[in-house]
Amino acid sequence: MKTILFLECNISGTGVRAIKLAKEHGYHTVLLTKEPNYYAQLADNPTLYVNEIIELNTDSIAAILSHALEYNPQGIVAFDDYRLVNAAAVSHALGLPSPNLIALTMCRYKHLTRQYLHQQNANCRYNVCNIHDKFDLNNMPYPVVIKPCDDSGSSQVTVCYSEKEARAAVHALTEFRVNQRGYLLSPQYLVEEFIEGDEYSAEAYWDRQCDEWKILGITKKYTTSGQYAVEIGHDFPDESLDIDDVTKTIIEWLTQVGLSHTVAHVEFKLNHGEIKLIEINPRVAGGMIDTLCYQSTGFDLIECYLALHVKGMTYVPTLTLNKQYASIRFLTSEKQGTILDFHANSHLDLPLLFNFVPTPVHVNTLKDSYSRLGYVITTAPTQHLAAEKAENWLKNITMSYQ
Repeated sequence: MKTILFLECNISGTGVRAIKLAKEHGYHTVLLTKEPNYYAQLADNPTLYVNEIIELNTDSIAAILSHALEYNPQGIVAFDDYRLVNAAAVSHALGLPSPNLIALTMCRYKHLTRQYLHQQNANCRYNVCNIHDKFDLNNMPYPVVIKPCDDSGSSQVTVCYSEKEARAAVHALTEFRVNQRGYLLSPQYLVEEFIEGDEYSAEAYWDRQCDEWKILGITKKYTTSGQYAVEIGHDFPDESLDIDDVTKTIIEWLTQVGLSHTVAHVEFKLNHGEIKLIEINPRVAGGMIDTLCYQSTGFDLIECYLALHVKGMTYVPTLTLNKQYASIRFLTSEKQGTILDFHANSHLDLPLLFNFVPTPVHVNTLKDSYSRLGYVITTAPTQHLAAEKAENWLKNITMSYQ
């Protein structure tokens, strides 16, 4: 029986879609998880789609390997950031496809990325600090960004405009040792200068036939202002940048860290004409960006990722002849409390896709992607029109509070 082991699942929906794709291709799907009850709160619950659920410590390579040996799988796949390296390590042990372990680790730990690419014009000023050491920003000017070295989803990423705010952010890191996914965070954290400018991401994939990186396109990102820069929207493709310049820079970064044979979501800012790295994510983008890419081009980044990580699987894309532009806007709440229900204006034309988190749901301050409440996706012949349609639809959603 052809089997794919899925090592946990992410909250953005890419993991669930991968499970569905694997089953369509005739694979037996197994979810290895240490927190099966966690997924019940998600809009897309992976436990509803897999053939089997195995509860084990997914932070332990030995535990994963011991179960993998029982299945003789064709692939071990992680869409969850915190288990990418573990999935690759077990795949490597079993002779299954996987990216280079050192390269994955370089990308997973953001301070290593900064250190390794220091000479590649990718950097802002930064310091690597430890929560157990004395607070010292080494005379870095404000504003600064304080972030964990190995968390995801903008969790605990704080823009600080004063020493008081910076000390509070570091104190929050000392209190937040285990994240929302049960992952024990590193005591190290990054202090970076705040980079002004618009934020983008490059959606890259490894072309096995050509044995090289390709850039599918550029995503324009929209974030909240203030202390917590949470992503609240994306447009794909964005064609305002010099694509040749961006492609050259992104591929240089990926090559320098030694990453290959996977998909990458590379976040960057354009600062006074210079492309400045935010981070390299060695997996499919979250935030439903993969759906925007597929609707626009016909290229399925999730199926591509699966094919790169599963022995014997191939992916030949069928590209869209009539190009479209796609946008997503995320539903958030400025009010704290318990939401009982969401209501969409019934007179509106239905968008391509929309989804809300299960209710009732308690809402706190918007600090990270875990705080988002749903999304709407639209398509149109132009980028501006797709964005306008998504924003208008979102404005017509009301929330009922307790």
